[in-house]
Amino acid sequence: MGGDFYSSSGSYSKVYNTANESELKTQQAFQDTLYQKLILSTKVSKVLVMPTMLTSGNTSIINLRETAVRLQAKMLLVYNIKSDIYHRYKMFGGDEAKAFATVECFLMDTRTGLIPFTCIVTKESYKKKGAEDMSVDELRKNTEKEAVIKALSEIGDDVYEFLDGK
Repeated sequence: MGGDFYSSSGSYSKVYNTANESELKTQQAFQDTLYQKLILSTKVSKVLVMPTMLTSGNTSIINLRETAVRLQAKMLLVYNIKSDIYHRYKMFGGDEAKAFATVECFLMDTRTGLIPFTCIVTKESYKKKGAEDMSVDELRKNTEKEAVIKALSEIGDDVYEFLDGK
């Protein structure tokens, strides 16, 4: 099962406009979280992100598999991030935010099309506005980012355990 991994993430980039530096760094943090987990596997020789321009906006399983084959990837890891945030404004006391993030993923053998592994993880994060949060919007984004990173980290652990049989 060794070899290259290519991943494609669907929804997060659609939710946020990636025109600002903070959001680009958040996207990179998400990719890095998974990368750091996957590269630990003895069965993974390389982890690369599939450029979205190779899928031409069509992210069907068939299209992703064909693209992974063209890239000579043995395995394809596809994940999707969905998140939501709840905010409570308090006149006296600090604002609060709670976020939930669900990450769905599957691992596909690009040669056979078989999917030997799937996983869905939901994590939450809760924060009160602190000195590091310049605004309520920043509090909300930081809380949501933390929830997504927790979910991606667990997905990475689960994929690692599957690959290395631990």
